[in-house]
Amino acid sequence: MDRFLCMNTFTHVAKLGSFSAAAKELRISSTGISRQVAQLEEHLGVRLLQRTTRQLKLTTAGEAYLERCSGILTDLQELEDTMAEKQQRPRGRLHITTGLAFALEQFDRVIFEFVKDYPQLEVELTLTDHHLDLIAGNIDVAIRIGEFQDSSFIAKRLAPCRYFLCASPEYIASHPPITQPSDLADHKCLIGKHPRHNQWLFEGPQGIEIYRPKQGLVINNAHVVCEAAIAGLGVTYLPSFIVGSRITNRMLVPLLSKYETKRDHIYVLYPASRHLSAAVRIFIDRVSEHFSDQPPWDNY
Repeated sequence: MDRFLCMNTFTHVAKLGSFSAAAKELRISSTGISRQVAQLEEHLGVRLLQRTTRQLKLTTAGEAYLERCSGILTDLQELEDTMAEKQQRPRGRLHITTGLAFALEQFDRVIFEFVKDYPQLEVELTLTDHHLDLIAGNIDVAIRIGEFQDSSFIAKRLAPCRYFLCASPEYIASHPPITQPSDLADHKCLIGKHPRHNQWLFEGPQGIEIYRPKQGLVINNAHVVCEAAIAGLGVTYLPSFIVGSRITNRMLVPLLSKYETKRDHIYVLYPASRHLSAAVRIFIDRVSEHFSDQPPWDNY
């Protein structure tokens, strides 16, 4: 019996609450999971889990063993990570999530270079505009936009993110001028489905004005919204990491430049309670070096 393997399997079963969930996480069969837990129970001479047709519960002995077992496995992981970090060769699995538009516009080159530099790492990249539960999804790190107040996570600021009202030169030439936010009522607006894209903030002589676009085209991906704007289908309000290069190349033209628009920040986010592995630390260092307070998408 591989004692540490069985201990690791047991902790996954106990924390996830089922053999099938642990099997999926560890990428082995449910039969293999059950066999390893049974071997551990036989070795210890106690029952760790109480199995019924509807649920799986820890016994009193199982609760005590899980607490000590988790500490031992954490210490072992920290020791291995320390050794790996000294050699600059992080090992194991690294699960990252970020938004699809950000990945397409700014993140793909970073992650590709990271994977090339650390081929021994098993990297899983989940692209979604939904904010996944990092704990439940066993996700190590996320790249997200916006402010965070949840103390269960640590958020490190990477770069600013400004928003711009813009349209293609062709659209501007063939439609009424836009000199103030209220003029947008006469224009087709290209809208992202994320709530962040449905309130267009402008700060000018009259103070803060919020325009909520109602007419136009609604798309559930900001990258495609940008392409629609370039095609001359309407006016849009998007973050600079998407439209910055298009403004530089004159594919899009910023509007209402005398108004201040919404400003966010891009963060790297990870659970505060989770052990920070060598892979996560090196990844955070890499993205922190790549992005800055003056990101390339604002240089136009």
